[in-house]
Amino acid sequence: MTSYAMKVGKARVTAQLNVNNLFNKEYFPSSIGFGRERIVVGTPRVFLGSIRVEY
Repeated sequence: MTSYAMKVGKARVTAQLNVNNLFNKEYFPSSIGFGRERIVVGTPRVFLGSIRVEY
């Protein structure tokens, strides 16, 4: 996560960027047994950005 905050007039504006699985590695967060074996593969790289305005 990285963020940058600034004042715009009387408002405070914050821009934020989150990255999940930054290096895009394959991983297995869980598995399910009980006769039907199943391995769950983790999500690939994901970017999520947001802008917040506080006034």
